Amino acid sequence: MSRASAAVASARASAQAELDKIKGGSQAKREVKVGRVSRDGAGRAVAPLTVTNRAKHPASYAIEVNFRDASGDLVDAVVLRLSKVPPDQPTPATARSHRKLTGRITANVGTALRY
Repeated sequence: MSRASAAVASARASAQAELDKIKGGSQAKREVKVGRVSRDGAGRAVAPLTVTNRAKHPASYAIEVNFRDASGDLVDAVVLRLSKVPPDQPTPATARSHRKLTGRITANVGTALRY
């Protein structure tokens, strides 16, 4: 296994472990929109997110964001946790890759849980 694929496997396992900690959450993938990926000063991929809580009360979110290369292969995965997201108010967040990523990178939501 290459170092890159080991890093991806580790990131994916870490993301899944984070999501597994949440009990009683409901699927909220449609409440999260991902914008265009840019890079920070260290070369890490940065994806802007907008979360719109469709529940009637403030809620917390756990959002898995997958970074993919031009071939569609997974190159990193991160989990964002947001708390006290107000209802019906688009709330910005930012997902940042764990390491420097090169080439064309896109981001998508793997899993999003509202709890």
